[in-house]
Amino acid sequence: MGSGVFYLTKYFPGIESMFTNKKHLVWWHDIDECLELIDYYLRHGLEREQIAKRGAEIVSQEHTWDRRIEELMCIAKSYSPILATGMSPTAVLEKL
Repeated sequence: MGSGVFYLTKYFPGIESMFTNKKHLVWWHDIDECLELIDYYLRHGLEREQIAKRGAEIVSQEHTWDRRIEELMCIAKSYSPILATGMSPTAVLEKL
């Protein structure tokens, strides 16, 4: 998605918390649906390109290394009182 290509993927629980189906990418639940979607999007190139563009945009805006590190730090803070103090990673390591 980050490279701007159309992404057709098998549905997995939680994907809807990151992306919107048929807006950023397209997901399928079974092989029959997958084949129908392949046929549909091969015949609807403009729609496929628009989904690919929106997918690339959300990935470049929302799914960055900085965002992932922020998420990991939030998770770590919930498990560690030391991290919750806001100390730098170096200071935390020195405390261990």
